[in-house]
Amino acid sequence: MVQNPAFAGRKLVLFALGAIVLTWCSLGLDWWSIDRQLAADSTGDSARSLGMGAPAWGFVLLTIGLVAAVLIIEGCRLLFGIRDQASRQLALQRRIIDHASEAMILTDGAQRILSVNAAFERMTGYAATEVIGLTPTMLSSGHQGLNFHRSIWDFVAENGLWEGEIWDRRKDGAIYPKQMRITAIRDESGQATHFVATFADISEAKAQAERFEYLAHHDQLTNLPNRLALDGHLGHLLDSAVPGINHLALLIIDLDNFKTVNDSLGHHAGDRLLAEIARRLTAEMDRTKRLFRLGGDEFVVVFDQLDNSAAVVRLIDRLVSAIGQPCDIDGHQLHSTPSIGISLYPQDGRDGLTLIRNADAAMYAAKAAGRNNYQFFAESMNAAANKRLHLESELWRALAENQLVLHYQPQIDLLSGKVVGVEALVRWCHPLRGMIAPAEFIPVAEECGLILPLGHWVLLTACRQVRSWLDAGSSASPISSRPCKACWPKPACRLSAWSWKLPKALSCMASMPPSRRWPSSRPWGSGWPSTTSVPDIPRCPTCVASRLTG
Repeated sequence: MVQNPAFAGRKLVLFALGAIVLTWCSLGLDWWSIDRQLAADSTGDSARSLGMGAPAWGFVLLTIGLVAAVLIIEGCRLLFGIRDQASRQLALQRRIIDHASEAMILTDGAQRILSVNAAFERMTGYAATEVIGLTPTMLSSGHQGLNFHRSIWDFVAENGLWEGEIWDRRKDGAIYPKQMRITAIRDESGQATHFVATFADISEAKAQAERFEYLAHHDQLTNLPNRLALDGHLGHLLDSAVPGINHLALLIIDLDNFKTVNDSLGHHAGDRLLAEIARRLTAEMDRTKRLFRLGGDEFVVVFDQLDNSAAVVRLIDRLVSAIGQPCDIDGHQLHSTPSIGISLYPQDGRDGLTLIRNADAAMYAAKAAGRNNYQFFAESMNAAANKRLHLESELWRALAENQLVLHYQPQIDLLSGKVVGVEALVRWCHPLRGMIAPAEFIPVAEECGLILPLGHWVLLTACRQVRSWLDAGSSASPISSRPCKACWPKPACRLSAWSWKLPKALSCMASMPPSRRWPSSRPWGSGWPSTTSVPDIPRCPTCVASRLTG
């Protein structure tokens, strides 16, 4: 039974006063009995002896009484000090509990609430007087059911501790999640006499976690699910799919020439165009189709519950029509066209990674076929993509291992019959495949960024050969165009137009001696158009440099 500290203090004072009174009463009684005995004795020797000892005996009794009183008073003072210290400590602990951010409930062994703190009142909306004597199940939201709460308390009674997440209801009826911990307080015999429950509202934490989850699986520009969400969606669909019974299609949509919008109108206009295209494509989706954004200008549609490929074609017609509608961006009417690649489950792949890779190959085939069309995946597309990838890797090795060679075709003046120049032809001497023509590897070099080092190698190799021929006594310029009266034939090499787009191309050419540089009007590689003028490089209007081609 818990007593009031003030009442317990008053009882201690009464006990102390009673102890002092009893002590002095006993001492007074002893003194009185001694005085009576002295008065009754009349013999001389006895009287003298007793009379001489009476004052000393009384002083002893008085001293004993004073010491006893002082000890009792000092003991009471110490006890009062201990009580005040305990009261202050208890008040401090109570303030700490009331200032705690977590709500606390103290119950007895029958789960009746004995005390709650201020955080409980703030969190639940209930005052302490409204819940004392009740059980914590009165806070139940009903989501988990009454048996769930009973099983929690039974678990605590048996194991001494339970921790987990539950849903409760506030006084105003609002339902909220909370993280709760219940601990049993046991006596010396191990019997659970009380229970302490602490809990915290985790609504904001769950909302923030859901926000992070959303951001991790969605694109911020279009609010469409991203690649991570696509992997999860495909994994869920394919795990439950049965080959031969379930069919689905995966479409990769790439906007044609989207980079032109970014380069001409800026990335802000490109973002607005992507957001509008995403809105139009979303309008064409239903419960069997889901739209994702891979990044950049690429979108993915997963068509579930597919009956036949004709349904895919009908969907593509709607998507192309939606994308092709004009879009007003900053006063400009923009028209977009898509290149679409399609892979089908199970014939084109039985896992998400394979389906995405094959649809991507089909999309690049659609671009190679002229853009603004769609292509279903075929195994030949995969072979072509793999061949191109291997060719790019081998081209890097070819430059590192000096596998490229230059062939020189003489140019003869028909009137004099003399050799006036040569045409340099670049070839790739592959260690396994033999000679590879420029038309096969030059486009790859231009796309993967190898065109500049390749052109640099051609320039240096041709100029070294010119120097060696001149040192050997050759009178004609080995690499030149037809001569004219304005200038004598000079060594010159033709670079691809792609080379001039690279920032180091001009500096590389300008760093060469003037006698070894000459702009040309035709490309080397496959005859594509090139630049017609280059700053700071001398040019004769009637002389055209030779063409390095195959």
